[in-house]
Amino acid sequence: MRRARRPSKALEELAESVAVEKDSDDPYLDFRHSMLQMILENEIYSKDDLRQLLNCFLQLNSPCHHGIIVRAFTEIWNGVFSVRPCSTKLHFAYNSREY
Repeated sequence: MRRARRPSKALEELAESVAVEKDSDDPYLDFRHSMLQMILENEIYSKDDLRQLLNCFLQLNSPCHHGIIVRAFTEIWNGVFSVRPCSTKLHFAYNSREY
């Protein structure tokens, strides 16, 4: 039997956040921007916490946006957990033009 994991401090803070509905000319960039903002403001860096963030976005948004949300999340995930060829350190790929 698996014990329930206590939510991290980052997820507790995330639960206190407020979802905002908005019209968008570029939903992909808006979702990506929103995810990055949530990650940085709430210091969400563990794989489990990032998965929970994705679940929150999927639960709060219409299924018609799920493909865009998953695509934006995947790009962020790959940036956070990509490994440089000469190093085993994790790095966060952040391009200010896209944020």
